[in-house]
Amino acid sequence: MDASTGTISIDEAFRLLADRRRRQAIRYLQAHGDGAVSVDELAAGIADLESAAGDGGEDAVRRTAIELHHAHLPKLADADLVDFDVVDATVSYRSHAVVEDLLRAASESRV
Repeated sequence: MDASTGTISIDEAFRLLADRRRRQAIRYLQAHGDGAVSVDELAAGIADLESAAGDGGEDAVRRTAIELHHAHLPKLADADLVDFDVVDATVSYRSHAVVEDLLRAASESRV
């Protein structure tokens, strides 16, 4: 992130969006409006997306929540793409045009 302008570079956006779980987290948060969601709710949503049966199961949700909490959400928070409250275990999306454009382009390029 460029501290002088408060913007994210295209290189940083690509680095952050290179991970499928971070893309899924951003898309889930975008779809759920301006309010904060719990890390558990976010993990359940991602686990459901990843499960062919549509039910991530408790173990999948727990593993996803741990990965989000310790790896992905801190990176997204450091880049100011999310507000991550570690104490309350809640997260909310902070809109960013470059990230949204890249996500849209990725979605449109699927065959």
